[in-house]
Amino acid sequence: MLNLITTLAKSVNPQPADVYVNQPAENFVVAYFQQQGGLQDIFPPLPVELQSGTYFEFSRADAMRNQTVLKAPNSSPAQVGVSVSHSSTYNCEVYEAEFPLTPEVIANYRVPLSKDKFVSETLGRAAYLNRELRWMTKFFTTGVWGTDVAVAVTWDDPSSDPIGDIETGIETILLATGRRPNVLGVGYQVWKALKQHPDIIARIGTGSASNTDPRIVTPRLVAALFGLDEIRIGEVVYNSAAAGASISMAFAAGKHALLAYRTRAPSIMEHSAGYMFAWRGLIGTDSGVALRMGVDERSQVNWNQIKHSDDFKKVAGELGYFFPNCVA
Repeated sequence: MLNLITTLAKSVNPQPADVYVNQPAENFVVAYFQQQGGLQDIFPPLPVELQSGTYFEFSRADAMRNQTVLKAPNSSPAQVGVSVSHSSTYNCEVYEAEFPLTPEVIANYRVPLSKDKFVSETLGRAAYLNRELRWMTKFFTTGVWGTDVAVAVTWDDPSSDPIGDIETGIETILLATGRRPNVLGVGYQVWKALKQHPDIIARIGTGSASNTDPRIVTPRLVAALFGLDEIRIGEVVYNSAAAGASISMAFAAGKHALLAYRTRAPSIMEHSAGYMFAWRGLIGTDSGVALRMGVDERSQVNWNQIKHSDDFKKVAGELGYFFPNCVA
């Protein structure tokens, strides 16, 4: 799978018309490498061969009903059935971007980073950010999941009860579906409040027996406290301003949290809060992302393209429990 470590770098390339330019240092560059840190992975990828189609949904009501009965002598067994719908659809739209490199830029390239690596990581950043912002807009908001709950006291208040709030969410999903949620996605500011909350610190502990080494509150420890597989922290940031305008940075995830059940291995009989349908038939990769490069013979411009085709779909709203604005 394409490594989507993100890159933004300040250009230091001299232009052909320049008479004299200061030579850039060849062991240093001002760059912004951001680990993925997104919440889109709450939806596991599901490769598909066709751009659009339908998928089957078994009836939750039928699947959760007790359908076996005590057999009377010489009687026929009770009939068991589960209704199936295939009205839900997916449609993988195609997204792409290109990074051209003219012969003059290539000749003057002095950034201390392989130009192929620089270009591929810049394009990878663009694809990952596109997916993250689309996911946030569609699924990290109210009116989407089986339950939306505005907490009585925001979690950055020491008198709040995040443990109780999240346990209520776990119980709600379990009761509705028979599945225990296994992932909590939170915005960075929400995580900052959780790891400093006195109730969570008290449950995890403050350090060694001698109290000389403080206990670091990690997502793994807090996930274990709730019996979850993972807590994902939305650390993706982006500039919402247009090109040339003053920079305007923001967290993509905001101040929300989503508790959900996510399968690690999509299959016919396996539920998940959502999937990312990835058009393998067009792109050729299970991730639905591919890089292409080549040279335009006449202009000698090196072109580098990224293309991805995907559709994020909520497939089981009951497997999600959303906390909007859970910190002030």
